[in-house]
Amino acid sequence: MVTCIDICSLYRGKRGKAILLVEQLASFKHQHLVEILKYWVYPDQLIFIETEAPKNLAQWKTFVKKKLTALETLNIFESVVSGLSFLHMNGYTHRDVHPSRIAQYANNVVKFNTIGFPYNFKKLLKRDDFSGHINYSAPELILERPEFTNKVDIWALGCTLFYIIHKQDPFDGKEPQLIKKKILNFNLLDMRTKNSSSSSPSEEDLET
Repeated sequence: MVTCIDICSLYRGKRGKAILLVEQLASFKHQHLVEILKYWVYPDQLIFIETEAPKNLAQWKTFVKKKLTALETLNIFESVVSGLSFLHMNGYTHRDVHPSRIAQYANNVVKFNTIGFPYNFKKLLKRDDFSGHINYSAPELILERPEFTNKVDIWALGCTLFYIIHKQDPFDGKEPQLIKKKILNFNLLDMRTKNSSSSSPSEEDLET
């Protein structure tokens, strides 16, 4: 599978950073991280990144939307934890742990996609203190603190587990400022007010 990153709209310094980031991510080899097979650069314009393809290409964005058993949920969570732990041990904080980055690959192995969608990848390049998805951002990223640790990934991992179980984002709202306020106040979505017997996945797009 090939992902195309348009870097021409970035400042020149950020374009170089984008290439270095792809080089770094390509160096990470782990059974629960999607492998970057190769990449090539069209100078100051585009980066093409070839990664291994999910087992079911048609459902690669919606793998965790389906109804899962407790054992399946545990397997997904343990797989993502394993991949993130590897990144952290290598000094890398991802800043965009999100359900849309999780899919099943060959031999039913669950993996975390470090590249993800081009739009979210570029958002991480534009600012070093920003997350790709506001709903999954830790408070220190919401507050735009210049210094933070890999704990921001742990926060987003908890939000991701919430989604996998309940099929809804833990912090949601119509406006970004409302979402930020809920996160800072830890105003978590109360699933007791929802129909706990419902097994239908949310229609909400994972990319928002």
